Amino acid sequence: CGINWYTKEISDITSPTPAGWYTIQSEKSGFYNDYHDAKACGDISNQDNALSAKLNPGEMRIMLKWPKTNPVTARDLDSYLYSPNGSGGWHTIYYGKLTHNYVADGSSVTLDKDDTEARGAPPGDETLTISKIRSGTYHFKVHNYTDRAGNTDAKKTNLKNSNAKVKVYYNDGTCCTKKRYYVPNDNGTLWGVFTFNKDTGFTASDNMTTANP
Repeated sequence: CGINWYTKEISDITSPTPAGWYTIQSEKSGFYNDYHDAKACGDISNQDNALSAKLNPGEMRIMLKWPKTNPVTARDLDSYLYSPNGSGGWHTIYYGKLTHNYVADGSSVTLDKDDTEARGAPPGDETLTISKIRSGTYHFKVHNYTDRAGNTDAKKTNLKNSNAKVKVYYNDGTCCTKKRYYVPNDNGTLWGVFTFNKDTGFTASDNMTTANP
């Protein structure tokens, strides 16, 4: 199949579609518009996209997504969010603790979707929602749970070869900020994706280590 990249707008794709890569714009009422790349080359599955429902002021949504690669490089990636607890520490939200509720103001931090190997990944995706951004610094990381031992060359390089990406949506009350982060080309099993503070904004981390989260 060809490897041409089509950038022109096509509102009605008919068969046969010229082989190559296409950028697909997705729209749905009540959701943020988004785009993703898809390859037309015979019957290729697992090229879906995920949209975020529109957020209320003060809300943030973090979406981790990884495709099926050949050979498979990512089976079970896990989202880790460290949210400030107001005392200089963090509440950790991950597959072992799906929700934290702040009693004082009724807000919450929730892992809405946790994808695992048992559910047939890859491809996989996970979603976190913060119902109210609080003071302090948030840390978001991605852990390659399958290869957490990191004791072979493959286990050290699978995460960087996974094509994993993170999308972030934040409604600060005046507009929605959208961010994308792509896994860096470094060896490791733990990707420190970004930090966020409502006073200073987003800071990309991009550090890769073999530490446990």
